[in-house]
Amino acid sequence: MRKLLKRSIPYDDVREAAYQLCVDTLFHLREDIYAAFERALACEEEPGLHYLELLLENADLASEGQIPLVQDAGLPHFFVEMGHEAWIEGGALTEALREGLLQFVQSHPFRIPILNDPLNLEVKKTDYIPLQLHIECVDGDALRIRCIRVPSDSEHISCVKTFPSRHLTEALEDFVLQTVTQAEVRTAPPFLVGVGLGGTLSEAGFLAEKALMRPIGKPPSSLRSARIEQELLQKINELGIGPGGLGGETTALAFHFASAPSMPDAIPIAIRIVGSTPCISEVLF
Repeated sequence: MRKLLKRSIPYDDVREAAYQLCVDTLFHLREDIYAAFERALACEEEPGLHYLELLLENADLASEGQIPLVQDAGLPHFFVEMGHEAWIEGGALTEALREGLLQFVQSHPFRIPILNDPLNLEVKKTDYIPLQLHIECVDGDALRIRCIRVPSDSEHISCVKTFPSRHLTEALEDFVLQTVTQAEVRTAPPFLVGVGLGGTLSEAGFLAEKALMRPIGKPPSSLRSARIEQELLQKINELGIGPGGLGGETTALAFHFASAPSMPDAIPIAIRIVGSTPCISEVLF
């Protein structure tokens, strides 16, 4: 029998990647998001135009001065795609990620304390962040690690509901527009809007975050999905909420969705919205 050779990826490289992703998402705006802000400048008038200019200035200052992009940086969420022909040499994947996260916390103290038990408000930690991790096994020998920071205002405005398959397209549109309209109260546009459609209730939430992490301008896997994304982004921007809620053309920079097979009587739709400084990064081995 032919021996199967696997590609080895050093443990320390994974640990360092986890640390660097935490740093990147704290201080740097991803290039495609920065470019989307620049394109939005051409569509806006005052006062929304000035608000966008301030967001870009903030991104420049954060990157140059190693200053957090936002006041509430949120918890880092890691999404890993690991090829079945790859393995971590020198330790376990989860431990490498956890070590990198701990290294980050020790060098960049977390401003908001973590509640070990949400029902016990007295026990808080400022030197600890729990590892939020989702792992997918895929073909090949590559390792892809993505990180997104989810601040508390995003948790407040994101939501999930189940719908029957009948009139699902109309229900999706109504649910998205209603959620975006309500989001303005909690956080400032322009938004990134990610939607998870189908699967189970928990899977839909994962799909919504996965959709958010797709670079702006990168098309989805099907023409039908591309059409739905384009139509809903247009309808969101037609709400006229605009940058900072000041009115204008750019309520959202992007609308992305991802789907999975689902039972027809209870199709979950999860909506994840992040505000005007989305913190997302990735590394590929």
